[in-house]
Amino acid sequence: MNLAPRNRMKAMRIGCLLFFLTTMATAGPVDFVREVRPILEKRCYECHGPDKQKNGYRLDLRQVAFTGGEHHAPNILPGKSQESPLFRFISGQEKNLAMPPKKPLSAGEIDLLKRWLDEGAVWPEGVDTAKVEDRTDWWSFKALPPALAVPIDDFIRATLAKKGWEPAPAADARTLIRRLTFDLIGLPPTPEEVATFEKDHRQAPDRAYEQLVDRLLASPRHGERWARHWLDAVHYGETHGYDKDKPRNNAWPYRDYVIRAL
Repeated sequence: MNLAPRNRMKAMRIGCLLFFLTTMATAGPVDFVREVRPILEKRCYECHGPDKQKNGYRLDLRQVAFTGGEHHAPNILPGKSQESPLFRFISGQEKNLAMPPKKPLSAGEIDLLKRWLDEGAVWPEGVDTAKVEDRTDWWSFKALPPALAVPIDDFIRATLAKKGWEPAPAADARTLIRRLTFDLIGLPPTPEEVATFEKDHRQAPDRAYEQLVDRLLASPRHGERWARHWLDAVHYGETHGYDKDKPRNNAWPYRDYVIRAL
């Protein structure tokens, strides 16, 4: 009558042993996409993800995760979990740099990441959901093609040619002086200035144009027009405004300085 319970206990022990052995036999390498990245997304991306990168370090991009960061780089040393700063931070070995700072990883999460590191930190190519931004890939950092080095109008002509468009005809003297004067000093030219420019333009167009531009750039009105944008940006005012609208008696020298500088 006592055989049945003993047999049941024996069968349970054998079943547990078989389950353990089966689990050990079937457990393959840690899968980055299925096992590692979910931990990083849930626990690390808040400070080292696509929206925020403390110390310039990201764990959503393979290239940055292995080589980036302003301090402690490289943070991941494949095959060497105990020497990897990343593991030392998440396991609490660095007391002043425990990560994540608010809620530590569970023992299971730490063990999984340790196994992943010791197995070589396999992070397959092409699985990142984001891309590294090349901040040098910008037009102003690129060399000019020889044909477009000078003059600057070649840029415009090249784009027009691609679209099959022709440049607009040259402006007449009256239109030209109005455009330049409004743009550079924000005021219309006087009738006398228009007449003088038309006369000079008929005799020597290029010289008349250059002299007009030089005169407008040297005008105090040019400084006043463009100083306004800077003075707006720094919230310049000659009174305090609002409910304490008292004059600022010594504000004007700064205004005049900005105008003169421009």
